[in-house]
Amino acid sequence: MAAALKVEDPEDMDDSSVWWGSPEFAEAARLIRSELDAAVPDVAASAIAWAASAGIVVPDQARIEEVLRSNEDFAEEVFFNLLDALGFPAAAEPSPEH
Repeated sequence: MAAALKVEDPEDMDDSSVWWGSPEFAEAARLIRSELDAAVPDVAASAIAWAASAGIVVPDQARIEEVLRSNEDFAEEVFFNLLDALGFPAAAEPSPEH
């Protein structure tokens, strides 16, 4: 979904639905997906370094890459899955008086 959202409509396109269904749109989205996929190892390494700065030891970069390549509909879900895969502890439930 992220790749499709990054594809810009041509300036001369009056009907976006025609563009979205075109082979040119599909190719543009494929190229962006390829660029995003190529960046995953570096992004995973950065996430692992971020976790390490918080004292978390991440056992498996491959798992982090898997989460980053997931097809979740919501970024929030990917974020929480990433926190889990990195090994961050679950947040404590607030006490009733707070």
